[in-house]
Order: sequence, then C-alpha cells, then structure tokens
Amino acid sequence: MRPLDRVARRPGALLAVIAAWATGCLALAGNFDVVDTGGPDAALDEDAGQHPVSPVDAGVDPEGSPSLPDARSRADAPDLAAAIAEAAAAAPSVCGSGQFQCAGPDLQVCNPDRSGWVTTMTCASAAHCDAGHGVCTPPPCVAGQVQCSGSNLQTCGGPDTGWTTMTTCATSALCNADSGACTAPACSPNQHRCNGAELDVCNTDLTDWVAATTCINASHCDADGGQCAAAACAPGAYLCSGKDLQSCDANRDGYKTMQTCATPDLCDAASGQCDAPACKAGDTQCKGADLQQCNAGQTGWTTVQTCLLAPLCDAKHKLCILPGLGPH
Repeated sequence: MRPLDRVARRPGALLAVIAAWATGCLALAGNFDVVDTGGPDAALDEDAGQHPVSPVDAGVDPEGSPSLPDARSRADAPDLAAAIAEAAAAAPSVCGSGQFQCAGPDLQVCNPDRSGWVTTMTCASAAHCDAGHGVCTPPPCVAGQVQCSGSNLQTCGGPDTGWTTMTTCATSALCNADSGACTAPACSPNQHRCNGAELDVCNTDLTDWVAATTCINASHCDADGGQCAAAACAPGAYLCSGKDLQSCDANRDGYKTMQTCATPDLCDAASGQCDAPACKAGDTQCKGADLQQCNAGQTGWTTVQTCLLAPLCDAKHKLCILPGLGPH
C-alpha cells in the first residue's frame, strides 16, 4: 500500500497532514495582494487616470525579484493552520481511547490519536482473543497432551477443541496420564482374600489390598464369605464325647480326644480329666446286710439285695444266705 493510501484511510491523520502542509506553504510564501506592476502600456494610459506603480510600491525589488513576506502575511498563516487542525479534531474517531478489538488472533488496541488500531499481541487462535478484557485467554491444552479428569483418560485435540475423553478407567486412581492408559485393577470391588490369619479386602481405588481384620488363625479366615469363621471352642475348653475326654485344639476349630476314660461317667470335663473307677464292672460287696454291686459307670456301689442279717450277706457268691438253708 502506498503511503498516501494509508493516510487516506485515516481521516484524522489526513487532515493533520493537510494542516501541516498549508502552514508550511504560508510560512514560506506569505500572503500577497495582486498588484498591477505597470506593464509597458501603463505609462501611456494616462487618460484613464492611472499611474505606473513603482517596483518598491509593488513589493518587488529593483532587480525584479519578489520581496519576502511581510509580518502580516506570516501572522495570517497560523489562522489557517488552526482552522484546518480544528477541522481535523472534529473528524470522527475510528476507535475509543483504551478500546480493544480482535482481528483474527491479533489483539489490537486503539492508537493514541484514535485514528486506527495497533496489534499488541497475537493469541493462540481467534477463539482465545478476548477484546472485552483486553487479554489473550490461555489455551486449555496443547494438541496431543494427555490428562486424567477423575476416572476419564482424556487427550487434547488442540487449543480450540479442548479435552476429549478416550476411555473411562475403573477408578480415578487407575487413570495413568503418563502411560496414556488405564492401569489394570489389582482386585475387584468388595473382593476378599486370606493372607494367613489376616482377612484382606480390595481397597476402594482397586489398586491394592488392605487388612479388614485378623481372624483367630488362618483356618478361620473365610475369603468367600468375607468374614472370620467363629471359633468352635475356647482355648483350654474340655468336653466329653462318650468315654472320650476332648479338649479344644490349637486352631480352635474343634475338639480332639485327649484321653479315653473307663466309662462315660468317669469322664470329667469340668476338671479336664478321667476320674478313677470306684469299682470294677461286675464286682460285689457286702455293706452290712446289704449286698451291693459296682454300678455301670463304675463310680460306686448299688445295693441289689438286703439280707436278714449281715452274716448272711455273701459277696463272693453275690447272694444272701437263708438261715438253715445255706446260700440263697
């Protein structure tokens, strides 16, 4: 574009140029009155009452050159310049002071004389040029950049496109922007496992196991049920199963036989032992006139018959003797 074309598109600047040009011309040339200097015919035209004018009166020196402008001519020059400047000031402004506009990605501000725009910066794109605030808004991301938004793995499509979700991971903790992929879960929600006696549960992020509780021992850890099985017995507890004296085993998941007593009645769970038999099975005795037999539990004697007299009790033959008749 030619210089004059650029000036012509800025009315204020054009009038200012005209004013400066006019002022300069008047300063150099001054104001002149049109005067008849008296040509060859002037001296002959006496009948018309006109007389030749001397070169001095005409403002021309004897050599024939124009004289310099007088003071009055120079004083008149600023009046014309002021008039032109006033007209320039009255011309409409292109923009307001401090006003911004966007020309594509270019953020522009009104120049000082409000006759045009000046680019202050170039934004990432036209979408990021904010004339209302006079700033370039930052782009949300760079093309190809990857981020995690919660459990969403996202990639940047460009400064104007922003973020796009590629996939949704099982949890936000499994979203890995560095690798650009979802990390495989270490376990499933509410899944349990047994680590010895420790009952573990999958954490909420599905990234690892955490201890839920510690069972009595490994045999009581129930991963399928997600719980510790109740103990079958207390440490040091005893019970009798028939003639068997049993105690709680080390895992507390049941009883094991410690000893087999002579009879069930001789099994003493309260004391954790087998009592000694009071007698042997089939034995008899006489207690006074009472003929007694060892009871089935071998815990004592039971009277089976009372003889007439104590001498008539025959333990050996397990009977009472009738007087005068012998054993009966």
